[in-house]
Amino acid sequence: MFERTIDPDGWGRCQGITSTGGRFTVHDHGAHITEWTPTPGAEPVLWTSPTARFAPNVGIRGGIPICFPWFANGRKDNKSPAHGFARLATWQLLEGVERDGGTTLRWRLDETMIPKLDGIDPERNRFELEVTQVFGADLQVRLALRNTDDVPLVVEEALHTYLTVGDVRRVSVHGLAGTEYLDKLTKAYNTQIGPVGFDGEVDRIYWVKNPIEVHDPVLNRRLVLTTHRSDNTIVWNPWVDKTAEFADMPDDAWQSMVCVETANVRDRAVHLNPGQSHELSLTLTVADL
Repeated sequence: MFERTIDPDGWGRCQGITSTGGRFTVHDHGAHITEWTPTPGAEPVLWTSPTARFAPNVGIRGGIPICFPWFANGRKDNKSPAHGFARLATWQLLEGVERDGGTTLRWRLDETMIPKLDGIDPERNRFELEVTQVFGADLQVRLALRNTDDVPLVVEEALHTYLTVGDVRRVSVHGLAGTEYLDKLTKAYNTQIGPVGFDGEVDRIYWVKNPIEVHDPVLNRRLVLTTHRSDNTIVWNPWVDKTAEFADMPDDAWQSMVCVETANVRDRAVHLNPGQSHELSLTLTVADL
């Protein structure tokens, strides 16, 4: 069950209650999920900043931003805006239906819907991007891309998932042991030994294993991320100093969130010839610790 509303500033959103009594919210702006709580009375699974900005050409801090057609500042660190234009665009809602005990929303974006922004080439490739979101006892997100141009298309993509945690200093991320990663803070490549812990800023791109589990002893739960056709997992927490640089995050917000992102970036960018398609998916499940 869901309701679609438009506020006085023209911001559209879909809000609903799942078959398990939980809640979800998705915005036209970026097809951006800002809320998913699968059961009544539970802590939200997704973290959205209480000071997030809802304005044109501004990304919403938290939830699940869709990064496309590049991640961060791109493979050569020369792209703007950060994380691409998809999260800044107004998407078209194609469908909202109740199906198999869950609510399914489908959204669409193509090159004619790209916002006018500095650094965006108006003659860039033609494409069709479709996002399907299924809200129920778990959360499923599928990102489907088709190259509708007559030339090859190369893009990065990510579901930049912000997760709510009780205290990130006590959280551990499992499933990445033995995996090579790029530490974006030091620019060095390393191999993960044991679970990922947090005692300072973390910003890492992993060459992925699957599934990934976030163990949270404070909230007594495991958040399980199972992906398909994702070659990278990105783990990020800004810690104290970086958080203080963000106008849309309270100074202590780093304690209650961690990003575990489903992605294809850098040397794992998606290459599509004319007419070819690609699909990336994430299933997010909550279990007891």
